[in-house]
Amino acid sequence: MTVADSVQSDEAALLDFLRDRDVPCPLCAYNLRRLTSPRCPECGHELHLTVGVTDLRIGAWITGLIGIAAAAGFGTFAIIEVIRRGWPRGEPIAMHASVAYFVTSVPLLLALVMLRRRYRRLPQLMQWTFASVAVVLTVAAYVGLFAR
Repeated sequence: MTVADSVQSDEAALLDFLRDRDVPCPLCAYNLRRLTSPRCPECGHELHLTVGVTDLRIGAWITGLIGIAAAAGFGTFAIIEVIRRGWPRGEPIAMHASVAYFVTSVPLLLALVMLRRRYRRLPQLMQWTFASVAVVLTVAAYVGLFAR
């Protein structure tokens, strides 16, 4: 099958799909029922038949991202301060643990963003567990940082 044959086959599948269905144009919402060419007659937008998911389920990923990002923002500041002044001495162990978590959260944030597809393939329970742990650790790190 050549590329031209594949394009014609895709166009035929699209037109066949729209023959008896009320589907709005994704750009202008014009009803595409009985479409005769792979372009919206209202706005001229080129149309393609694709497969997509109806429920993205990204809540766990967003929750984990917020938790880690809240720590990574402070972690960036902590890295700069550790470079300027050195590791804090004579402070409570909770502060040392908090600063270590904040510094560690910077590469964790990068990993979470770069590996988001793998993360989203995990079972929902595992995704929510990781997200919850990230939020709890971030809150605990902030409490440990300011508790005296």
